[in-house]
Amino acid sequence: MKKESRDLKTFVANRVVFIQECTEINQWHHVPSEQNPADIISRGLDPERIQQSDLWWFGPSFLQERLVNLASDSNDIHNSELYQRELKNNQGDPVSLLMQDIDILPIINGCSSFVKLQRIIAWCVRFKENARNPLQTTTGSLTAPELSASLFCLVRNVQSVYFSKEIQCIKKGQQLHNSSNLLNLSPFLDEKNILRVGGRLRHSNLPAEQKHPMLIPNNNPICDLIINHFHVFYFHTGIEATLANIRTQFWIINGRSTVKRVIAKCLKCLKVSAKGKNQMMADLPSARVNISRVYTKVGLDFCGPFSIKLIPGRVKRVYKCYICIFVCFVVKAIHLEIVNSLSTEAFIGALKRFISRRGRPSDIFSDNGTNFVGANNELLKILKGLFKRESAEKFEDFLASEGIKWHFNPPATPHFGGLWEAGVKSLKGHLKRVVGNTILTHEEFFTLVTQVEAVLNSRPLCPL
Repeated sequence: MKKESRDLKTFVANRVVFIQECTEINQWHHVPSEQNPADIISRGLDPERIQQSDLWWFGPSFLQERLVNLASDSNDIHNSELYQRELKNNQGDPVSLLMQDIDILPIINGCSSFVKLQRIIAWCVRFKENARNPLQTTTGSLTAPELSASLFCLVRNVQSVYFSKEIQCIKKGQQLHNSSNLLNLSPFLDEKNILRVGGRLRHSNLPAEQKHPMLIPNNNPICDLIINHFHVFYFHTGIEATLANIRTQFWIINGRSTVKRVIAKCLKCLKVSAKGKNQMMADLPSARVNISRVYTKVGLDFCGPFSIKLIPGRVKRVYKCYICIFVCFVVKAIHLEIVNSLSTEAFIGALKRFISRRGRPSDIFSDNGTNFVGANNELLKILKGLFKRESAEKFEDFLASEGIKWHFNPPATPHFGGLWEAGVKSLKGHLKRVVGNTILTHEEFFTLVTQVEAVLNSRPLCPL
C-alpha cells in the first residue's frame, strides 16, 4: 500500500490508488503469513485443529499484546516473492537499455575525425556508468582505459551490423559460408566479443592486437575515419606505409584499394604531390647494386633554409638552420642532422655526429658546386664554397684520417644524385604538410625532424 503506483502492474496499481485515496497510508501495516488468520480458511484446516487454534479465535499475537513492529514492515514485504511478482518488468537500468539499443551509425556520420568519434563514445560510456553507480561517479578528463573501452564499444557495434551472419556462425560453432569475405581470415571472437583476424602467430612476441587485429568493414564511414587518422598521424604517409600502420591494430577488408581510395582524396597530399614527367635513366652505379654494410656508402645533400626561433613565445627575431641528409645506398635508410649554417665547421660537426651514431662510411657521394646554379643566391654562394676543391682543404685532413673517400658528381648532372634528392623530397613533403608557415623553436624543430626520420625509416621496403 505504501508503494508508488507507477512501479506496479496496471491491475494492481488501479486498486492501490483507490485504497490510498480512501484511507491514510500510515494506517496500513504488513501481517506476516504465519500470523494471518485468513490463510487458515484459504489453505484449509481440520475442524479439530480450528478449535485449538489461538490464531483463529484471538488473531495475531502482536494484536493481543497491542505491539506492532512498524520498522520491519517494508523490509519483509519488499523481499518477498509475491511482492516482486506485482512489479513491472522494466525495472532494469534504463541507461543500459538505451546504450544497447542506440544506433551508433548516425554518430559516425556526424564526426570528422576518428579521435573525436572515440571521445564522444567514451563520454557516453562514462555517462552510462555514472548513471548506473551514482555513488561512485567519475569526473575529470577521459582516461586511457575509458578511451580503450569506447574503441571496443565502437568496433563491436559496427561489426554487429556488417558481420552479423559471421558472428552468429562463430557463436554456434558453424563454418562460414563460402561467399563470406572473412573466410580466408580465420576470424574468431575474443573475450570482449570483438571479431579479430586469426592466423598462426599465436606464439609470436608481437603485441596481441598486432597478431590478431580487429576486423573493420570497408563500406562503412568508420573505415574512412581510421584511414585518415593513421594517414595524418604519421605525417601523410603513402599507401603502403599507411596500410602497414593500420594493420598494427585494425584489418580492413580489401585494405589496399580502400586506403588508396581514401588517400586520393587528401587535399594536402594533392596540393603538395605534383607528378612530373619521368625520364629514362642510365644504369645504376655499382655502389647501389652491390651488398655492403648499412651506411657504408652514403649520399649527402643539404636542404633549407628553415626559419626557427630560439625561445618560445611571440618573438620577432628568427634564425635560419639547414638539414644535412645522409642516404644509405644499399637499404635507402635516411639520417638527418640539423646544422646552424653551411660552413665547413658546421658540416664537419654533422659528419662527426653521423659517424658516431651510424658508423664510419667508406664512400661519400655528393653534388658538385655547379649543380646549385638554380638555387637561392645565398645557398648558392655558401654551398659553392663548401664543395669547391680549394675549400675542401679544411676537411680533407679529416676525411683522410677517417679513411673516407669523397666522390663528386660531374658538373651539371643533377640526376646523378637522384637518391638523396628523393630523400630531400620526402623530407620536405612531411615538413610542409605538418609545419606549413609555423615557426618552431629549435627544440621543437629538432624533435619534429627526428620523428620524420623515424617515419621515413619505417616505410616498408616492398608491398605487403
